Amino acid sequence: MEKVQLAIVNLLGAILNDNKADEKLFADNTQEFWDSFYEQAYEQCVGPLILDSIEKNGIQPPLRTKLKFIYLRDKTEKLYAIHLQTILELRKIMQGGNVRSHVIKGTDIAQLYKTPSHRKLGDIDFYVEDYHLAMKLLKANGIKVKVGTFIEKHDNIKINGVEIELHKQIVQRYPTLSSKKRYNYLKKNIGDKAKFYCMYTILHNVYHLTHTGLKMHMICDWNQYVSTYGIQHILDTKDDFVIKFANAFNSILIHYFGLNKEHLKKTDGTYMLPSEEEQLLGEEILATCFDIKNILKIKRNGGITYINYEIAQYRHFLGFKATVNEVLWSCLNQSLHLLLKVKNAIRKIFKA
Repeated sequence: MEKVQLAIVNLLGAILNDNKADEKLFADNTQEFWDSFYEQAYEQCVGPLILDSIEKNGIQPPLRTKLKFIYLRDKTEKLYAIHLQTILELRKIMQGGNVRSHVIKGTDIAQLYKTPSHRKLGDIDFYVEDYHLAMKLLKANGIKVKVGTFIEKHDNIKINGVEIELHKQIVQRYPTLSSKKRYNYLKKNIGDKAKFYCMYTILHNVYHLTHTGLKMHMICDWNQYVSTYGIQHILDTKDDFVIKFANAFNSILIHYFGLNKEHLKKTDGTYMLPSEEEQLLGEEILATCFDIKNILKIKRNGGITYINYEIAQYRHFLGFKATVNEVLWSCLNQSLHLLLKVKNAIRKIFKA
């Protein structure tokens, strides 16, 4: 990793795990360094956490850089307040029809942070247990629902200017036994943070790793999970895939975030430590976060390129033989998205 990237990871570990930042990384740096530092922190969705760490460790970036971070943190705090208000409104609507609902990630996982409002937020992932009744309740309250394709796990609504993914599925389901088993586990434990997020966070991170790109704030979420709940629930899943990637992410936390090894202690007093292979996987995952060939840029080049890249990622990270159905299903999904875009484009032309 470059010095800028090491500096970002070092500061994240310092604020999340109560470590001291490495002062050598922040001495005698040019304005060019600080400009790149801010841009990459912004791209990795960790700006507010970085500013918290800068203030805690007494680091003095140029005033121009610090003001950018202050503005970003203020913006994040305001968005957090809007999210909380929006969730309250949504839950009130759902309670009107006795529909049980759950917020996934976002403000929910933010509660694992020292300052929840400094965790990056995007849209709201809102899972409802009775989807059809939820749709009726929303329409009765004058809320327009944008319906996705038939294989989508969610539809979309907007309240208070916030995009909301209304989930009919907790995660994307694939036509495999392993996918069904994991989905049933998540559904059973959705009300239990310790059990739910031990699997959900790994599946979510790997999904982004192989689809749209992994960001540092997702690794921060895993750090907060492990430092809060430890690793026993991960082992209890008895899911080799989840355990493998948990170990790979734990390797990043140990070597770069300075996570205390005590968080990896099992009930029998031994430690859940990554193998050499899992350490190498962790290094590759971390490098992917800062890869200049961002997957999102590849995605914009067109569906075919994106699908080919996605297959390559699946083959490399997950093992092609074990996940051939997932790959085929994903290709079908992306192909349908492409057809849907063409259909909408044609419709706009005729309307014009």
